[in-house]
Amino acid sequence: MAKILKNTAVLLAIVLVFSAAILGLNHVASPIIDQNEAARATGALAVVLPGGTTFEALDLTTLSDIPATVTAIHKESADKGYVVELSTTSQYSAGPLTFLMGVDASGNIAGISITNYQESLKMKDEFPAHLVGQNSTLANVDMTLAAGTTFTATAFKNAVADAFAALSANGLVAEAKKSDAQVLKELAPSLFSGLAKNGNLDVTELAVSGNIELALKANSGVGFAYVMKNGESSVLVLVNNGLATKAYGVDGAECTIPEALVQEAVEFTKANLTQVDTAKFSSMMEGATVTAGNMDGVFSTVAGVYDITAGGKNYTGIISKLTGFDAMTVYYILDENGAIAAMDADEFIFLESDFVEYGGFAGLNRKTYKEGFVGMTEDTVADEAILIAKATMTSNAMKTATNDIFAAFKTVKGGA
Repeated sequence: MAKILKNTAVLLAIVLVFSAAILGLNHVASPIIDQNEAARATGALAVVLPGGTTFEALDLTTLSDIPATVTAIHKESADKGYVVELSTTSQYSAGPLTFLMGVDASGNIAGISITNYQESLKMKDEFPAHLVGQNSTLANVDMTLAAGTTFTATAFKNAVADAFAALSANGLVAEAKKSDAQVLKELAPSLFSGLAKNGNLDVTELAVSGNIELALKANSGVGFAYVMKNGESSVLVLVNNGLATKAYGVDGAECTIPEALVQEAVEFTKANLTQVDTAKFSSMMEGATVTAGNMDGVFSTVAGVYDITAGGKNYTGIISKLTGFDAMTVYYILDENGAIAAMDADEFIFLESDFVEYGGFAGLNRKTYKEGFVGMTEDTVADEAILIAKATMTSNAMKTATNDIFAAFKTVKGGA
């Protein structure tokens, strides 16, 4: 028995020593793991802020005006700049889009690294890459690089703007000053909605001359926007397809400009204008005679307003060009009281197979859908008549087009 007890004691001692050794090893290993993790984290930060060595995470609770998209801000110890961690989502996010953005001491983007991306459509690498070198004005963001992923790219761009806002609001990086031309360019889509797609300018920049500093042609085909020299300042001049004009200053207020500038913008428009096809009106209303109408004050998705006569009666034809699931051209004929007499489109739904894949789109009864608009007025616009099941983007576009044509009718006909 004594021998058994002795052997047991020896065995217990060995177990205790071995356990202590393991615990000791774990105690020593933990700091090594922590150091490796810290090195990896520092390395990730240094990737977007080249030359950065060590970083300090700032306490966001001590800072002001931090947007929800900003999840962390790291200061580089040698004052080479900051790295901002960002998280955002878009309309089609399966999960958050997260990325690191380095901003150097001069206030320029030094690097961008995406750390989590779960969108169904991949945003092209060129889009984030071309932001490198830009400052807080984001003056040269090219949204055409985001074709096919506009919602994602817009969320990404807005998060980048949030990062700059957080840094400048807390005096960490000086806010860059926008030029008058950029301010006016950014005003354009809010003053002429047809120049935008999904909230972003959707235009082609044209070669300029004379007093025109910047010429933008709407890709939808509804009109133009010009930044023009006006003495010592610059103004924004909008011209629609009916050659009606409006001018605005950098404060966003409508202003009067010399007639010579107006004519310069009009002549430039004439030289670059793409005529809108009105042939569909004849198929919508038998015996229709179509002539160009007044478009004064119409700066929306409306591409054309026309006077139509048919069967001894007068009508107004209005065309809206905008984006649903894809580019859309929608035709309306309104009677003298402003009620829809007929409506049609080149296409309502594009790529029906995609709708089946993504949302179970079961098809559209074109005839029934069009008939649902007949008799509709500005006061009786019915969402249920406009809705196309499983086609949210197209439905939203049809709602926008319908509201815009009623507003245009009221503008040009004085509420008749």
